[in-house]
Amino acid sequence: MSIVRAFSQGRRLVSYVQHQLNASSLASSLHARFGASTSTATHSQRGLGWKLQANNFAGACTGFQEQSEEMLQYLLCEIDSKGDQHNLDLDVSFDAGVLTIDSLRAGTFVINKQTPNQEIWLSSPLSGPSHYRMARGGEWINTRDGSSLKERLQIELNSIYQVDFLI
Repeated sequence: MSIVRAFSQGRRLVSYVQHQLNASSLASSLHARFGASTSTATHSQRGLGWKLQANNFAGACTGFQEQSEEMLQYLLCEIDSKGDQHNLDLDVSFDAGVLTIDSLRAGTFVINKQTPNQEIWLSSPLSGPSHYRMARGGEWINTRDGSSLKERLQIELNSIYQVDFLI
């Protein structure tokens, strides 16, 4: 393993650990703010008339964070290994929740998490921007055309490199 590759993997691990700590601190701060003994904070006493399901909110964010992080890590490993396997002019990096695929032939793909919308966003030099949400089967599905994130990347990388990218 090259020093550059080992350094890159170390950065990914540090980024992942920092991300997990942030998700954990969000849940802790919600519990501290709205009470650790109850999962529902009622604000009707203050005239706001709404409820915040603190545990459900924290759980949904944490679930999204884990699932999206897992997908981005998976894409990083798969695309990076295909690039190495076929000796392609492809640089894949993951930093601060953003996966970047630099292709000298086509441009840069950027894939990142959008936590407020619970989506993964793809910016492609071939097809432009698209948004993906988690479907029941664990697949990230395009909010407009129903295609999967893996399919989209597979088709576009295949068209650029003429190599069978099975993601």
